[in-house]
Amino acid sequence: MSLKKAPSNKCDRCGKEDYYFEVCTYCKKKVCKYCIKSSATATKTERRIICKDCWTNKKVQKKFQKPAVQVART
Repeated sequence: MSLKKAPSNKCDRCGKEDYYFEVCTYCKKKVCKYCIKSSATATKTERRIICKDCWTNKKVQKKFQKPAVQVART
């Protein structure tokens, strides 16, 4: 009988074990609360999260800092 491996509870950036993770919007890494550089609410149901690695990339940083464009519904 083989044992099932438990899901990884480690941050993809620093390797720290934690109980709460969020996914970076730009690199799709699972990061802990200490590796999140900033987060913003794009819409009522969507959050934009940027990790410290993506924050050093100027193109990604500008993309994060731009406000989300909202399309008017008719």
